[in-house]
Amino acid sequence: MERIRFEQHQGKQILIVDVSNFSKVEESIAVLNKAREVIGTQAPKSMLLITNVANSHYDPQAVDAIKKYSAFATPYLKASSVVGVGGIKRVVYQAILRLTGRNIPNFDTEEQAKEWLAAQ
Repeated sequence: MERIRFEQHQGKQILIVDVSNFSKVEESIAVLNKAREVIGTQAPKSMLLITNVANSHYDPQAVDAIKKYSAFATPYLKASSVVGVGGIKRVVYQAILRLTGRNIPNFDTEEQAKEWLAAQ
């Protein structure tokens, strides 16, 4: 399965950026950097985005990449959500919410996130 992909859900196009289940931080950072390239091709305030971080590992370098990814994506987004934020990741999640000033709901599954985004 592609780590960066567009999917249709209830007639809406949703970009899914999947950095779940990576054991190496460098893998996550590479996907986030590639996702920024895809996001940058879209019209402002047009995108619906899911970022899946379930079971991913991070360090200070990854946190910095996540912050840059989130800040970069903000002007392009109509709405976004995240999947898999739990445990210590909640600290980073709260920092991202403050940094971007966005409402980014956290869901347990991509299907839940798709349902919420389709209603936006």
